[in-house]
Amino acid sequence: MGSSKHTPGPWRVRPEAANWRAVCDALGCSAYEAVLSDDTAVALVVAHGSRPGNVPPTNHNARLIAAAPDLLDALRKLLADAENVRRVMLREAGIGMVDENALDAARAAIAKAEGK
Repeated sequence: MGSSKHTPGPWRVRPEAANWRAVCDALGCSAYEAVLSDDTAVALVVAHGSRPGNVPPTNHNARLIAAAPDLLDALRKLLADAENVRRVMLREAGIGMVDENALDAARAAIAKAEGK
């Protein structure tokens, strides 16, 4: 499996973390969520302006970002398993039984995450 150069997980969301309020104020954002690994900031998700009745998607975006290390690890494991199943099925039955497009999409997503 590939090596990761990103900040190790787990990452967590800390809504409206007090120590980031000044940064948000300086940026002029209306809402923010900090994504942290231990006490190290990984990302600051901000929303500029808000429309009446509309809640900015900062929490949803922050949760997706926080899940990224877990998603990458899970995808690497699934890809390895799918490639093993494909190899065995080709050898034993002469058929792939795994969607090549799905394998290519998984490889592309991993390469994107690894900056390749």
